[in-house]
Amino acid sequence: MSAWIVSQDHIDLMVTVALRIAEFNPRYVDVAAAGDALGTDLWEENHRSVNHRYSESTPTPAYSWTPVADVEGGAPLVGAHLVQILKAVHCYDYQTCEHPEWTSSKAFYVSRTIEQWAERQLGAMDWPEDEATVFPDHPPRWRGMDDAAWGWDRENGFKASHPASPAGE
Repeated sequence: MSAWIVSQDHIDLMVTVALRIAEFNPRYVDVAAAGDALGTDLWEENHRSVNHRYSESTPTPAYSWTPVADVEGGAPLVGAHLVQILKAVHCYDYQTCEHPEWTSSKAFYVSRTIEQWAERQLGAMDWPEDEATVFPDHPPRWRGMDDAAWGWDRENGFKASHPASPAGE
């Protein structure tokens, strides 16, 4: 198994989704500071995992959250967005699970929260599962998962006209 450092864009996506789920009221919470803190936790956990995997001690660069406009706040989300978010979480988990404390980390909890939220949203909109890849002991494989990017970045963004989208999405 190999591991690599995900991009800051990838962390920005996860943080933006997590803050969307939390529905912080900016009148009472400094959302930018919360984003920086959460992103720093996710970023450090990914670096900790890669350092552990390769017996390195590379310092974690500073992190500053930049919201992802496509998923921020009340931006409408279609199934293709949610499938990409889910794939990004799966990628993050794969890259970050290499050290023994992973399952007791805040990053693990945040990943599970985003994953469960995206799964519920896809189910609620009746997004189709890809029946060719559904296994009884694995979570649903939603249509479009194979087309979604493993490592997310702003340059490639979301596939707005997702080829696997049901009509009207």
